[in-house]
Amino acid sequence: MTCREGLVERQSGYGERVSLRFDGHLLHVVHNGLLAKTLATPIPADKRAKLHGARIADTELPPTAKGFDAPRG
Repeated sequence: MTCREGLVERQSGYGERVSLRFDGHLLHVVHNGLLAKTLATPIPADKRAKLHGARIADTELPPTAKGFDAPRG
């Protein structure tokens, strides 16, 4: 994995699989083939290559998950 971009798949605490995609200083969380969230990455670039299961991302970033409108009273 390069320090610029990569992909790590992890099991969530609820038994669901998510992918963590690193792109520069951003961390993209992908769930069920949709972009669930984008955050600033808490993992320094020099430590990303040492993550277990890390590989170079070979696909485009998926579309954003659609939100929903909560009814307001």
